[in-house]
Amino acid sequence: MALDDPEHHRLRNAAMRPFGPPHSPGRVAALRGEIVQLTKGLAEGFQEGRQIDVVDDFAYPLPITVICRLLGVPPEDEHLFHAWTAAIIAGADIGPVSHTTERDRESRQARQELGQYPGRPRRAGTGRPTGDMLSDFINEPDPALQLTEVELASTAVLLFLAGHETTVNLIANGVLTPLRHPDELSRLRADPDLLPRAGRVPPACAAARDRAGQPAGGADGRTRPGTRRPDARGISTPPRRICEVR
Repeated sequence: MALDDPEHHRLRNAAMRPFGPPHSPGRVAALRGEIVQLTKGLAEGFQEGRQIDVVDDFAYPLPITVICRLLGVPPEDEHLFHAWTAAIIAGADIGPVSHTTERDRESRQARQELGQYPGRPRRAGTGRPTGDMLSDFINEPDPALQLTEVELASTAVLLFLAGHETTVNLIANGVLTPLRHPDELSRLRADPDLLPRAGRVPPACAAARDRAGQPAGGADGRTRPGTRRPDARGISTPPRRICEVR
C-alpha cells in the first residue's frame, strides 16, 4: 500500500494470482459449502428469546474463520488470529490514556506476532505445495513474483486484516439498518422474495447517508454498530445495540 510502481505493480500481481482465474480458478467458489456450514453452525447457537451481540457472536467470527481457511491457517492456530485481531482492533479504539497505553502495547505486540506467523509455513512449506494461498505465495514459480520473507509477511497481514474487517462491518450494518427501519423489516419478513433487492441503496438515500457522515462500523476500526452516531434523520442509536432472536 505504501509503495509506488514498479514494486507496487509486482506485489499486487503476486497477491492477485492465488485468488482466481486464470491462475487459481475456483478457489473462492470451492469454499462456498464450508462457508454455509460455518454460518449454520454459528446460527444454531441463536436460541429463540436469547439476546445476542451480532458483532461478537456472528459478524466477527465468521469472516475471520473464512479468511484463515483461505490463507491456509491450520484450525489449531485459528485462535491465535482471533486474539491478534481483537488486540489490533482494540488498539485502534480511543479511550482513557491509562487504558490506551496498555492497549497500544498489546496492539503492537499482536501486529508483531501476526507479521511473524507467515514465516512458519514458509520455512516448512517451500517445495511442498498444499493448495492454500500462503503455500502458493511460498511456492510461486515465477522468479519475478517470488516474495521475500518481509513481503510475504506484510502481504499476508494485509490480506488477513482487509479480508475480514470489511465483511464484519457489512454484516453488522446489514443487521442494524433494518432494525432502524422496523416497517421495512416487517415488509421483508412478510415477503422474503424482497430479500435480493433489500441491500440496494436508492440514490436519494445514499446522498442522505453521505451527508450524515460515515455509517456506523467504519473501516477504521474505531466504531461499531450501536455507538451513538446520528443517522440521516438525526436519530441516534443506543450503545452496543443488542438484538433479540425471534
